[in-house]
Amino acid sequence: NKGLELIEAYHLFPVGEEAIEVVVHPQSVIHSMVEYVDGSVLAQLGAPDMRIPIAYTLAWPERMETRCERLDLVRIGTLAFETPDLERFPRFAEAMRHAQVAELAPGDAVLIPSMWWHHMEGLEAFNVLVNYWWRDAPAWMDTPMNTLMYALMTIRDLPPAQRAIWQEVFRHYVFEPGEATADHIPPHARGVLAPLDEARVRDLRARLLQRLNR
Repeated sequence: NKGLELIEAYHLFPVGEEAIEVVVHPQSVIHSMVEYVDGSVLAQLGAPDMRIPIAYTLAWPERMETRCERLDLVRIGTLAFETPDLERFPRFAEAMRHAQVAELAPGDAVLIPSMWWHHMEGLEAFNVLVNYWWRDAPAWMDTPMNTLMYALMTIRDLPPAQRAIWQEVFRHYVFEPGEATADHIPPHARGVLAPLDEARVRDLRARLLQRLNR
């Protein structure tokens, strides 16, 4: 994760790789720091809860209230920092080697493999960028991003015990399905548990739309 954040910072901010430094902060209270030319440092602090940056992303440029724990620096007491252990986390060193920028000229094309982390930026006042998205799946399959957004709405804020149950349900039916998943059901009655095809997906999409439009 920190390797991806390093690559992200390298692409988002107009500074060279040598100007980006990564430190390990066990308390996860300071999430970023920016040093100015006069030597002063501006730090962004917050409770270690991903709901805060997600809420900021959804409400930007405004802020929304969250049910997250408030930061209590007196209770925390001490903030510690360490250099990354590259022997223990060798892939972080690999991420640093891959934090690169390619500048395209008019007519150039760039091939980015599916699911690779990337960032594109226009450098002129007027830019035209044509994207072609693909993945190794039939055209009638929907995008997993819709599933993620729906899960954020319906599962993320459930009590922990209920989230754990749904995690196991997803593991059983989605991420680790096997012959035992539906072998107790006659083949003609398995419905969505049977191998999906375009007709079954069309029926499933209609049922989902009906539920969402209630």
